[in-house]
Amino acid sequence: MLCEFTLPSNPERKVRLREATVADAIDFSSIDPDFEEEVTSLFLEKMQESATYSDPKTWTGEDRLYAMFMYHIHTTRHRAIPLTFKCSVCGQQHTSDISLAAILDSYTPISGKAFREFPHDGHNAIVTPLTGADLELLEKYRYDLSFTEGELESSLDAAEVKKLTEEVRRKRVNMAMFRVLCCIDFPFLDEVGTRASRRAKVEEYVKAMPVESFKELFGRVENALAEMRHGLRTVYKAGRVHIEIPDVKCDTDPNAPGVVLLYSFRPASIVPTI
Repeated sequence: MLCEFTLPSNPERKVRLREATVADAIDFSSIDPDFEEEVTSLFLEKMQESATYSDPKTWTGEDRLYAMFMYHIHTTRHRAIPLTFKCSVCGQQHTSDISLAAILDSYTPISGKAFREFPHDGHNAIVTPLTGADLELLEKYRYDLSFTEGELESSLDAAEVKKLTEEVRRKRVNMAMFRVLCCIDFPFLDEVGTRASRRAKVEEYVKAMPVESFKELFGRVENALAEMRHGLRTVYKAGRVHIEIPDVKCDTDPNAPGVVLLYSFRPASIVPTI
């Protein structure tokens, strides 16, 4: 066994990871690193000890990131990572060595259970964090969006650029909407169904809402997710999860308030391959 920890979303559930072998690394060599969530699912499926195994696709995104980071900490020779950034205090470029232990200091278990419930327009709405299965679906949206954005870099005439620009805008909105739909459920739409089986009905119901009603719902969803913050301190940006590192000091003026950096910890980068 390499390490043991509890899931940030469920401190009662223990996870034990083993270290990858050469045979594992050979298997992992065929994976596509662009599909990070699929890589994460496969890696956590194979690296878990059977006695404490649970499906990583049902874990929250924060659970999965924390598990990958714990594996990294227990296998890397490095105790810190260098992050280069343009300082918002002095305007200069700095490079700071951020210790892995300092990143772990931001860890927090969830407060309460991994869901929040509130009434909306006379019906109960349930908000849950994104799961691994949700993130795999969102990843496909992100990949499709990036492919379309890449086409804009080709030699196109004005009409084609306009058409592709509109398509990019539409896909960005659809991805943002899908992220909300992954987090919310309205059980009244099909009380004998499941969260997954109701998703199409939830989407239809949400899209039929007046805009102001949706804005209110969106605000409450964001507040509920903030209440359920767990694991490492993260932010979801442009279809990817980044680790937030607060209070990084300016080299020129160390007495000034610290800045917040985003660490693009990519799980696929720690998966051993040959």
